[in-house]
Amino acid sequence: MSEKKYYEVLEIDNSAKLEQIHEAYKLLAKNYQQNESDLANFIYKMKELNEAYLVLSDSGPCEI
Repeated sequence: MSEKKYYEVLEIDNSAKLEQIHEAYKLLAKNYQQNESDLANFIYKMKELNEAYLVLSDSGPCEI
């Protein structure tokens, strides 16, 4: 999935800061949980949302 797609998944602008990414993730996850009538669709959406959040919130490689 391209980085542009991740921003679309989280419904944010591609110039969003880490705090905006976090807030968008929390809001969408809450909305998906409230509307989980179709379990298969809910699981797919949450996987997509989690992947987008993990990629966009990564601040770079960890230093050891």
